Amino acid sequence: NAGYRRWQGPLGGVLALSTYAPTFSSEMTLSASQQRIPAYCLHGKHDAVVPYPMGRAVYDHLTAQGVTVEWQEYPMEHQVLPEEIRDIGVWLAERLR
Repeated sequence: NAGYRRWQGPLGGVLALSTYAPTFSSEMTLSASQQRIPAYCLHGKHDAVVPYPMGRAVYDHLTAQGVTVEWQEYPMEHQVLPEEIRDIGVWLAERLR
């Protein structure tokens, strides 16, 4: 949400960890420059704080808007795993080349 609706400066990508976007709606459209901002959505399959379908809805909405989005789920609740941190590092390294 902040990366696509609030931030006005240059942005190389958006990391969305166990998150949801309550202000995303089917009426919201992204500009061409916003569509070029890649996103990486990571979510726990057993998250009781932000249920899995809410996190997946962010991915679905951004994909429908033409954003390049990657989705990764983990066998965890609302937490961070070492594997997730490693995956984030790989994603960031690919964008910083």
